[in-house]
Amino acid sequence: MSGIGKVVRFSDEVPEKKPWQDGLTSSSKALSFLLSTGMLSDITFAVGPDGKQFRVHRLILATRSQVFEEMLVSDPRYCSSEDVIGVREDPVAGFTWLMHHIYCDKTDIDSLELALQILELSEKYMVAGAYDCCLKFLRASVRRNNVLQLYRFLISAEIDNDSLFLMCRKV
Repeated sequence: MSGIGKVVRFSDEVPEKKPWQDGLTSSSKALSFLLSTGMLSDITFAVGPDGKQFRVHRLILATRSQVFEEMLVSDPRYCSSEDVIGVREDPVAGFTWLMHHIYCDKTDIDSLELALQILELSEKYMVAGAYDCCLKFLRASVRRNNVLQLYRFLISAEIDNDSLFLMCRKV
C-alpha cells in the first residue's frame, strides 16, 4: 500500500529532458539567453581593470560591427575559441550595454555617465545603432548642470561630432 501514488522509474528509462531551445520563443529571447549564459560562445573578452569576462559569439558581433568582423574573423591573432581578448581600458558598464544592444537591440540609457561610455565604445567598435542611441539621449539630457562634463569628455575622447559641440555651445 505504501507504493500507491509514487512514480516508479526503471533503470533503463531516462526522463524526458526538454531542449533548452524550447523555452526561447523569439530570436530576441534566444540571443539574450546566449549572451547571458555564454552558451555556444567562441570568444571571450576580458573587460575593465578587473577583467570581467564576456563569453560572446564572433558571428553575432561581426554582423553588427565592421571592427569586430575584422578583429574576430580576419585577424589570425584571435582565431582560437580559447582566446581571451583583453580590453582593460573599456568600462564594464558601457561594454555590457553595448553587448545588450548588439544582441538584443537595447536602446535605453539611464545616465549621462553611461551615455558617454557608450558613445566612446560605439565609436571605437563602429556600432552605428549604439552611437545613434547616445546622440538621442544626449540631445534630450544635456542641461546647464552637465554640459561641461559632456564638453570635456568630447575633447578628451577626441569625439569628432560637430552637432554635439554645437549643442554644448547653445546650452
